[in-house]
Amino acid sequence: MLKPFYKFGIFWYALVLLCAFAGWTIRHQIQTSRLRVDESSFPEGHPTYYQSISLERTACYGTCPVYTVILHRDGRAEYKPRAHLAQQGDFEGEINSYEFERLSYLLEKNGFERMNGSYKAGFTDAATCIVTASSSSGAKKVSDYGGAGPINLWVIQQLIDGIRARTDWKPVPKASP
Repeated sequence: MLKPFYKFGIFWYALVLLCAFAGWTIRHQIQTSRLRVDESSFPEGHPTYYQSISLERTACYGTCPVYTVILHRDGRAEYKPRAHLAQQGDFEGEINSYEFERLSYLLEKNGFERMNGSYKAGFTDAATCIVTASSSSGAKKVSDYGGAGPINLWVIQQLIDGIRARTDWKPVPKASP
């Protein structure tokens, strides 16, 4: 009676391990490769026209981190930490183009193009967060002082910061005089 149960348990254990390995492999491929995106897989009206999406965080009265991160459609990324961060200077990295396309799609679905250009909290000494989406036809910039913007803007800010945190940044070599 114990023997068939034992075999059944081994089967499920092996299946779980196989699924876990397959999931890790797929995740690893997505994170480490610059996959090309089949734009036909996105719904009609997807804003594939964004060339870059950036997030800038400005100073506050205290120790708010000050930096700019720029994500490019071709997979290039720039990071410029300026104050209150362990790293400072200019950095470059690579992002997955599929992640950029998903972020572009999220901007469309969250109504980024229809957002006000500026949101301001009713208090002082806070940081400003500026999100800019650029295309060949121009740029849309939304400034959010003190986190007063809509929740959809906050989600966009957090996703850009998440991509920044996951990117492997390398210092940009300084030009010699």
